[in-house]
Amino acid sequence: MMDGVIVGCDAHMEWMLPWWWSHYSKFNHLPVAFVDWGMSEMGREFCAKRGMLLDLQGSFDFIRSGETVEPHLAESWEEAYAGDVWGPRQSWFRKPFAMAQTPFERTLWVDLDCEVIGSLSHLFNKIHPHSGIAIAQEEGRGYNSGVVVYHRDSLLLKQWMDGCIHFNHTFMSDQDVLSFIIESDHIEIALLPEEYNWRMKHGISLDAVIIHWVGHWGKEVIKRLASKLPEASVVKL
Repeated sequence: MMDGVIVGCDAHMEWMLPWWWSHYSKFNHLPVAFVDWGMSEMGREFCAKRGMLLDLQGSFDFIRSGETVEPHLAESWEEAYAGDVWGPRQSWFRKPFAMAQTPFERTLWVDLDCEVIGSLSHLFNKIHPHSGIAIAQEEGRGYNSGVVVYHRDSLLLKQWMDGCIHFNHTFMSDQDVLSFIIESDHIEIALLPEEYNWRMKHGISLDAVIIHWVGHWGKEVIKRLASKLPEASVVKL
């Protein structure tokens, strides 16, 4: 298959599935692959009825816990994330490996906390011809891995995976690893316009196609919206 969308999920995130799907399916008919790295049977059934269900392959013992990270880094990450950073890290560093299992030639990765409110089909033409990736910039510095368009054979994706294995003890998240690789190796990538990874801290955008509800506040907004859906009882909120 040429083009498709991929998302990843575990039991802690699956409450967002009905909300994510309700928005995505209003505007898009591209096939979706759901990568399971710890969903409940209820979550797996929800995904299997709506797309391809893939089990994440591999061992992830390489993801460092707080006790094995330099204390000054652990403290700075806990302060920056303003919450339990160690649980989310177990999901973050799985992302590029889930992406590598795509059954599509060209793929759009979308985090589950992204509200899709428009067609995504034209995004595949934005992939950089050499690095094989298009991504939006993070505020301040680096890149945000919540929305990534990529080619299955992207060499940068392979570098990203390798970096997550060997350097996760020095970076808080997968996107920090990716940003470091891009900047230190001067890799050319295609930049997605901000309307494809819009953060609500900037206010409402009439041009937004993907709204990324980042952080704890964003998840609370999603919970309120998701609880009103008819499918909300399918997976636990």
